[in-house]
Amino acid sequence: MSDAYGPYRINPAFDDFPAEAAHVGKILASFGEIEHLVCLNAAHACSLTYEVLKALYRLRSTSSRIDAADALAAPRFSEVGLQREYTQTLCMVRLSLKIRNQFAHCMWGSEGLTSGLFFTDPQTAAETLEIFDYQWRHVDVPLLKAQEAYFALTLEWLQYLGRERYRRVQNLALRVWPEPPPPLPPPLHNPAAAHIPPWLTEDQKRFHMARAQAAQEKAPAPTPKQQAREKAHAEKRAKREADRNRSTLTGRNP
Repeated sequence: MSDAYGPYRINPAFDDFPAEAAHVGKILASFGEIEHLVCLNAAHACSLTYEVLKALYRLRSTSSRIDAADALAAPRFSEVGLQREYTQTLCMVRLSLKIRNQFAHCMWGSEGLTSGLFFTDPQTAAETLEIFDYQWRHVDVPLLKAQEAYFALTLEWLQYLGRERYRRVQNLALRVWPEPPPPLPPPLHNPAAAHIPPWLTEDQKRFHMARAQAAQEKAPAPTPKQQAREKAHAEKRAKREADRNRSTLTGRNP
C-alpha cells in the first residue's frame, strides 16, 4: 500500500484481497481489446478499414459502438456461412461487456480477510422502488479467473471470425486459425445466498437472503416493505398463538 497520498486509501478492500484486485484490474483493462477487434472485424468486412474505424470510435458509448459494428458486420459474416459463429461470438462480447461494466461503476467492500470481497453497483441499487438497495455481490479468485479466461476466449473467437471470413472470401484452402472451443459463460458473481456481507443488519441480511432465494426461483424479490409487513404478521401470529396457549393453560388450572 502506498502512503503517497496520506492515510486515506482508495478501495481499501483491495489491500485485503490483492489477488482478486489484480484480476479485476486485468478485466477492466482488457475489454478495450475486445471492443477494438469487434470494430476491426466490421471495418475489414466492409473493406473500409479506416473510414469505419473512425466512424465507430466517434460514437461515445461502448454499447452504441458495438451495436453499430454489429449492424455493419452481421450481414457480411452471414453471407459467407458464418452466421452461427458470428452470433455466438457477439453474445460473448456482450457478456464480457456486462462483466466489465459491473466492475467499472462499482464500489468494493470487505470486513477483514475472513469476510470475502464484495462489490455493489450504485446504478443497480438505484433501480429499486422503495430504498437504495446496494445488493452486495461476492467474487473470489476462481470466479475472476473464469471471467478472465472467458475474455481471452472471446478474443480468440473474434480473431477466428476475421481470419475465417477472409479465407472464405478469398477461397483459400488452408485454414490459418483453427476454430476455438465452445464457450462456457461464467456467472457474474458468486451465489448471493452463500455469501452474506457480515456488516449488514439482521433485517438487511434477511432481505439479502429473500432476494437471493427469489432470484434462484426466478420469482419477484420481496421489497423491504413487504418483508416488514410479513415480519409484523408473523409477530402477531406468534402473539395470538401464545395467548391461546396461555388461555388453555389457565382453563385447565383455574
